[in-house]
Amino acid sequence: MLVTRPTPNGVSEIERVIQTRGLRRRFGDNVVLDGLDLEVRRGEVFGFLGPNGSGKTTTIRLLLGLLRPDEGEIELFGQTVNSQRPAILARVGAMVEAPAFYPYLSGRDNLRVLARMSHLPETRVDEVLELAGLGRGASRKFGDYSVGMRQRLGFASTLLRDPDLLILDEPTTGLDPDGQRDFRDLMPRLKDRGKTVFLSSHSLNEVAEVCTRVVILKHGRRAAAGGVDWLLRSEPIVEVRTAEPAAAIAALEQQPWIRSVERDGEWLIVSVGDGAANEVNAALVAAGVIAHEVRMRERSLENLYHEVVHGEAA
Repeated sequence: MLVTRPTPNGVSEIERVIQTRGLRRRFGDNVVLDGLDLEVRRGEVFGFLGPNGSGKTTTIRLLLGLLRPDEGEIELFGQTVNSQRPAILARVGAMVEAPAFYPYLSGRDNLRVLARMSHLPETRVDEVLELAGLGRGASRKFGDYSVGMRQRLGFASTLLRDPDLLILDEPTTGLDPDGQRDFRDLMPRLKDRGKTVFLSSHSLNEVAEVCTRVVILKHGRRAAAGGVDWLLRSEPIVEVRTAEPAAAIAALEQQPWIRSVERDGEWLIVSVGDGAANEVNAALVAAGVIAHEVRMRERSLENLYHEVVHGEAA
């Protein structure tokens, strides 16, 4: 029986599916993870973002027990992974690398083999094939599958044991637009079933659409973290195009509610705090500066990602 423990932020241990504290991992002199803290809660779709080399895949390998941390702690379902690894990982479905199956067997027969190895009923095979959108291609040999079909079969295999936690590394790679849409549609259905999804992806639109919270890694550290809605509400930006940039900057920097003004080509990028585009325009008019265009920048996860990782707007 798993005993819940009260925690400072009010999230019980039974609700916390993934917990890492001070996670560090080096490869030689290269520090890949540098004190990473993560918290993933039961029933959420959690986005894990970062550029290549930021430590995403290393984190996933550590979560699955494929690597050991140099420092720090990892808990899944409130238990240390190394203490009861087989029992804990039996509740996890993972898709980390290109799936490997018998090329001479059909997709359905490959899953039947896995089902028998796990002592699962064969009825489960057709259920997961349908969930993964591979019903029509299930009878074809795996060796004849396209990249997208292989991804679908790999995803179906992670669902076979009806896991409580899914860890997915770039699951939509190679999928056509229909396949990507099917994947996005499946995420809320899994969430409604009480499943937890840890999604590492380079598709920012995908993450913004299906995830409730995200972490962005940079050099093995958390560079940004929080609910998607909350992150996208922060720091409103107004963009101004004017033939008098110097005068506009001087006028705007006098306003106490404007946090910063930067020049980007023919545009001024204005961080307005609690202000809005019409207030920026009014300040320019009062100073006698003509603005050809004043607009609010649409806040997107792509913009946030580029600001955090590269220190620039997308």
